[in-house]
Amino acid sequence: MMARTLCEISANTIEFFRGKVWESPGYGEIELGGRGPGAKKLIQSLGLIIGEKCEYVYDFGSSVYCTVELVGIEEENCDINYPRVSEQNKKRNKYCDRCNNNGKKEVALYTVYDFEDDSVELLCEACLEEVSEDVDVSEIVY
Repeated sequence: MMARTLCEISANTIEFFRGKVWESPGYGEIELGGRGPGAKKLIQSLGLIIGEKCEYVYDFGSSVYCTVELVGIEEENCDINYPRVSEQNKKRNKYCDRCNNNGKKEVALYTVYDFEDDSVELLCEACLEEVSEDVDVSEIVY
């Protein structure tokens, strides 16, 4: 991802950490709208070296953890809209547990927690229709 400041990377509440989230020093929380102690920090002022990785936690309520790698620092180009993704990982689907047990590969769309069995399953749309109503269902975001 190409950006000049940490704030340009996300419009939601985030914080970058030099190393593992919560185990390493943070660069300051960045709040919605570009406020917060980390919002105006220039990436080049963080003392990172090419190839170094940082982790960040996104939108603290849902706690999505991401890793970014510094691949270079370049002069800002006025003809480019920032931030922009320079490279990203291949999407990795999770597969339905029930279908997988039957030798089929169906993409799981839901995480299902069964309170009675204290179990978790990844399920596709068809298999979700077969579960009881006493479960907690969360959609998997790819």
